[in-house]
Amino acid sequence: MPTRIYLILTLLLLALCPSLRSQGYTITNLVGINGPSNSQVNTIYLDSDSMLWLGTGNTVERFDGNAYLCYTFKEQPLLKGENIISSLVQTAPHAYWAGNKKGVWRLNHDTRLLERAFAEEVNFPVNKLDRDARGNLYIGTSNGLYIYDGGEGLQHILFDKGVGNENNQLLDIHVRSEKEVWWLLSDGLVFCNPSAGITTKYPYSTEKSSVCKFTCLLRVDDQLYIGTEKQGVVVFDLKKHRYFSLCHDWASAVSCLTYDPDGVLGVGTTNDGIFLISLKDKQVIYSGHYNEKGNEGLVSNCISSMLIYDKDVWVGTKFYVGWNHLDYHNPLFCIYGRGDFTSCDIPIRSFLRTGEYVFLGTREGFYVIDEHTGTRRHYAMGKPGADNLRSNLIFSFYRYNNQYLIGTYRSGIYLFDPHTGSLFPHPLFHPLDNSDIFMFLTDEHNDLWIASLNGLYHYQAATQELKGYAPSNSSIPGDIVYCILIDSQKRFWVATNKGVALFDRKTEKFITPVLPDNLNSDKDIVEFVYEDRSGHLFFGTLGGDLFVTDKDLKSCIRLVSRSELVVENIMQDNEGRYWIGTDKGVLRMEENFKGIVCYSGTDEIPVLMANPGTALVKDDMGKIWMAGVKGLVCINPAVGYYPSAIRITDVIVDGKSKFGIETADRSVIRVSDGERNVTFCFSLKDCNPILPHTLEYKLEGYEQNWQTIRGKGEISYFNLPPGSYTFKIRRLLNDASMAQMGVFIPSKMEVWQWTLGICLLLTGAYVVARRIRRQKKELVSVGELPSPVPFLDVDVSKAVLDKVGNEPKNDLRLSEEELQEMIRTVKRYMETKKPYLDADFKQADMAQATGYSIYMLSRMFNLYMNTGYYEYVNNYRVEEFKSLVKQGEHKKYTLGTLAGKCGFKAQASFFRAFRKQTGMTPNEYIRQQDGGSETTITNF
Repeated sequence: MPTRIYLILTLLLLALCPSLRSQGYTITNLVGINGPSNSQVNTIYLDSDSMLWLGTGNTVERFDGNAYLCYTFKEQPLLKGENIISSLVQTAPHAYWAGNKKGVWRLNHDTRLLERAFAEEVNFPVNKLDRDARGNLYIGTSNGLYIYDGGEGLQHILFDKGVGNENNQLLDIHVRSEKEVWWLLSDGLVFCNPSAGITTKYPYSTEKSSVCKFTCLLRVDDQLYIGTEKQGVVVFDLKKHRYFSLCHDWASAVSCLTYDPDGVLGVGTTNDGIFLISLKDKQVIYSGHYNEKGNEGLVSNCISSMLIYDKDVWVGTKFYVGWNHLDYHNPLFCIYGRGDFTSCDIPIRSFLRTGEYVFLGTREGFYVIDEHTGTRRHYAMGKPGADNLRSNLIFSFYRYNNQYLIGTYRSGIYLFDPHTGSLFPHPLFHPLDNSDIFMFLTDEHNDLWIASLNGLYHYQAATQELKGYAPSNSSIPGDIVYCILIDSQKRFWVATNKGVALFDRKTEKFITPVLPDNLNSDKDIVEFVYEDRSGHLFFGTLGGDLFVTDKDLKSCIRLVSRSELVVENIMQDNEGRYWIGTDKGVLRMEENFKGIVCYSGTDEIPVLMANPGTALVKDDMGKIWMAGVKGLVCINPAVGYYPSAIRITDVIVDGKSKFGIETADRSVIRVSDGERNVTFCFSLKDCNPILPHTLEYKLEGYEQNWQTIRGKGEISYFNLPPGSYTFKIRRLLNDASMAQMGVFIPSKMEVWQWTLGICLLLTGAYVVARRIRRQKKELVSVGELPSPVPFLDVDVSKAVLDKVGNEPKNDLRLSEEELQEMIRTVKRYMETKKPYLDADFKQADMAQATGYSIYMLSRMFNLYMNTGYYEYVNNYRVEEFKSLVKQGEHKKYTLGTLAGKCGFKAQASFFRAFRKQTGMTPNEYIRQQDGGSETTITNF
């Protein structure tokens, strides 16, 4: 079959078959300011750090997805094309080699120059470079094979000793091991065992072999794929040592080959663009070609190099027109469209999918798309068919008793018939004609419940009566109802602007639920409530926080804070993972509430942000639908896609690179005295553009909170003070993607400044020591006094120290009996009155109650009881906690509540005090008291 007819049929197949159409790419032309300094990309190489290296017409350039790092020749060539890079290889960390018509070149990372290697031995064209597992360099030339093992000499192997013999003109090589190297000649393959000096030729002999020449070589498993000038791709079986054609009906002039581990062979041609072939089916699954429009196709059909990496395709051209990046459309996310309609760039406020129709609500009316015919209709104020519509902002859709209800902004509920296109206010819901309609819900009796701006409404299907609940006629806490939910325990949740309530449908009473302490529904207004398959309840607040509680409402965890992002909705997929729509992207979270991954955008969908107020919906196929700010987004959870991690590519200090290739494995960069301006450069490890992705960063030691960044590949800090810092960059909330780099900025203090500082420090230490000794001599010498259980070692508060100087110095000149009485008085007061249960109990309160001055109490605690006031009080609080645990109170309250009952203000101080006194954590103590069971009281 002629090639042109075959290509036409292939393109028709791609257009008609959805499964093939899903193998789509977004093509980006990397030319001009977005391309390398030399736009002839002759070879593309992927190194061990997942960096792309380009061999161009006159340079070697590293590309990290954002920027190019250029290596040049010291002297320019006399003839055009002499410096074209034919091959690149990495033999060890930071050891890179390039080949061209002149010979072999080594990359110098300090000078950014290509330095000539083996100038006397290899002074003719180098067509291919390769390496073995030990890092030995293999050089395929027009004069046989050369091997460099890192020593002083080169091993030279010829198939035929004759000068200019074609069997010595290696077009390509593949090193399988030190004892198995394959050469590609124009008319066949040569097996070479360098250590044994054995070479065996396997000529290609077919009816067309006389007019077919080999061009390039690639190994996949036990087969060698060979590009030809006129017969497409030929395969050589390494076990059977025989040739066969890959695709009998496809032939083109092949210039390069590449391979994807998913079983896809990439083929670049000299005049037909590129092809992706499924090795399993032996079929073309994608083809890319030059397009005159430029931005929709390749920059040229004449392909010189090609690489498939992480499903993306990188394509170089022989002429000076740049290169291409084909970004794979991962099917995890897609934008809804039907026929010639796409929801891309339409801010979706609400939606409904029925199988027959799709309804899309926006701020400019609503769309109705017929799923069978692909026809669409747009209804908006002033348009035909929407004469009765009084608002263009559509909040909700609902299908009830085969009727389609539309909830609007300040204009109530409309009834819509998609068959006739009629639209009019619903006659049964006139009391809501001027209200916002946020959502609908059907209960087990087929009654309809409506959440609105004017309260909760109940439509009884049996009597066709409508009843409203507002603060004026019921105990509902607020007049605005954002969300309603009937959970698996038949609890009716009502989220209002004045708090969340449980509605008893029998008594028609609204009850305030007993929620965990850290979920304050009065302070954090709940906007939505969601229940997962395990009965966990999720509460999303108007401010953007997300909480989760157990089904009995005993414990609560804050999953996401508004300081990080704003949560709009949540849905659990069939595998148990959670998908969370936010203002900064879509989060995926594991069922154990860990392992958060943020998807902030892709090349196909640059903005993956959820619109507020609309729940995520899971269809019968397990796909999740989200109303996005840039279209209706479909999420396919079955697709395994993890966003690329981040890497730091350079550290620039006062305009000079301190990182570079040679120092890429350092963890800390030390700058010179006086250097204060630091720029950190970073990129994605898959070399994709960083533009659509939201990242967050911070410089530890300089910043406390994470900062958000989008579309930038560098962060700069100016006039940093001396110190040690650690720069961290990650995807939103995702530590697994994080990269970090330390920077040490030395202090620029002079010698005399250091000397003066040390002298002042020593003088201060001497003065403090003398003062302590003098104060000890003023005190009465007493014998050993009984002390309570060891206390925490914490200094007396500043307030107490400030008052010491105002007290008489003879206040503590007491006899041993008087000192013992003082200790007994304080102990009796603590045990009988239990003032320590008051979290605000201060030393001044103790002084007033016992009659001893603050100074005397401080001296007693510090010098005679070897503790401090707060340690003394916290000891009683810990004992109180242990007593409550023995009484079983920990089974009724959360850990925070129980600690508060004992007088602790903060959870951190409670944990420190408890561990210091008992040598274990509160949870460990509770398990010990419960007989070693695994029962753990929640921290919340």
